[in-house]
Amino acid sequence: PDGAWVAYDSNQSGRGEIYLRAIDGGGEIAVSGDGGTDPEWSADGNALLFRNGPQIFAAPIDFGPPLRTSAPEPFVVMPRFATLNTYAVDPQGRGLLVTTTDTVEYGGVHAIFNWQLASGQ
Repeated sequence: PDGAWVAYDSNQSGRGEIYLRAIDGGGEIAVSGDGGTDPEWSADGNALLFRNGPQIFAAPIDFGPPLRTSAPEPFVVMPRFATLNTYAVDPQGRGLLVTTTDTVEYGGVHAIFNWQLASGQ
């Protein structure tokens, strides 16, 4: 979020995982532990969101120094009939935009507001 760190997904472990790396070099830091793709910074930059199956997880980040990550926690769980396609964090922190496909009537674009309150943050 401050331009000093890059978040990315890689399958170097044999499955998609989320990592952080300082722009100026240094080793990578594992964020996810049980798989993940499509990392996005939270609006305030204090957490890294990522997908894992039908869920979006949030991993709190403490930039320290040293940088420390906390265990990812479920952030948004999609209904069992919906397939999560993409998501985006509102840069103002007002919500989360999620696109889904499914076989029921809930496919399309969903805007989730007050996500900080809904997630307990």
